[in-house]
Amino acid sequence: MKCTRSLAVMVSIAILFCSFFSNRDSFTLKALELSHFETAVKWSLDRFYENNSQYNYECLRFVQNAFNAAGVSTSTMGCAKNAANSWVCSTSENAPRGSLVFWDWLGTVNGEYKNWGHVGISIGNGEFVHNFDKKIQKDSISDFNSRYRNSHTFLGYGFIETQTYTNWFINEFYNNKNLEGSPVLIDYENQISHNYGDGSPHSNVNNDFFSIRWQGLFDIEPGVYRFDYRTDDGIRVWLDDNLIIDDWNLQGASNKSIHFRINGTSFNKHKVKCEYFEQQGASEIYLSWTQVSSSLTPTPNDDEVIVFEGSNYQGNYVRLKWGYYPNPSRIGLQNDSISSIKVGRQVQACLFEHDGFDGKMEWISYDDPDLSDNQIGNDSVSSMKVYGR
Repeated sequence: MKCTRSLAVMVSIAILFCSFFSNRDSFTLKALELSHFETAVKWSLDRFYENNSQYNYECLRFVQNAFNAAGVSTSTMGCAKNAANSWVCSTSENAPRGSLVFWDWLGTVNGEYKNWGHVGISIGNGEFVHNFDKKIQKDSISDFNSRYRNSHTFLGYGFIETQTYTNWFINEFYNNKNLEGSPVLIDYENQISHNYGDGSPHSNVNNDFFSIRWQGLFDIEPGVYRFDYRTDDGIRVWLDDNLIIDDWNLQGASNKSIHFRINGTSFNKHKVKCEYFEQQGASEIYLSWTQVSSSLTPTPNDDEVIVFEGSNYQGNYVRLKWGYYPNPSRIGLQNDSISSIKVGRQVQACLFEHDGFDGKMEWISYDDPDLSDNQIGNDSVSSMKVYGR
């Protein structure tokens, strides 16, 4: 549906939900009932019951006015699709009360054809209120998706950007290993650090055979970051929809890390998504990131090499000191993914085509931004050795 007005991108009040920050246990869905989000929900329902029709096709203006009525000042974001690109943090239809629900919608507005998107306000229980076809309507998300599947594509839900939901995760718990179906619990937290032992994360969640998805929008300045993780069992991590950690395996907990270059964006906001599954026995999950350099191009120490997944020293990378690395797991990157390398002054590297130092090999003693023109080739390294010069 046509959505020509802006949606909030910044919030003028810093105290929203502040009373809940001092007590993590109270920061649950019930907090929404006492918040400005609840005021916006009630305002939108009042307009529905009044059969208000003043918004023409302007679904964004309706949502904006609901939050203005709640005391949240807003500024321009352009259209619902732009807001969705920044704020959608879950693809589930089980949108918490007070969240925003988004769709893709391609159409012509004021002579311009593009993906304007569509947005409404979740009132919980799978329902939402929105301005659609020149009137305020209350619909079931699943019914709306079914009726308008040829014109509207459901994107998911997110929250209007506030100091509360920026730098916080929304976490969804599932009673299966594959994040299937509807979550049995939705909660919020600002870090991922849990050792559940042989127990359960919550009384609603199984002791074994469960999975969790964390999603959030975070302030991350440009630079090189080290992502540290520890998991029993599997973990996957996306940064701005790019898969950067793929360790979806049965395993005991051990400390691991990767390095990743993060470029600047508007307001330096970045989406982080982490998925985790537990099969049986002990369960543990930890994830954090730390800036190790404000420079976007990492430089090796004299006694190490840096191997990159992308050419021109782009993408995930790991630092390796003098030693033998017989397989991709020991290297710390995916199999056949190395495309460029930097070499410290005191070392050199021997690259091998196959695990166990087998197949074609090549000595590298200098920085090489593109391995495709070498004997071993691009994305062909499965094991390597690092020696002193």
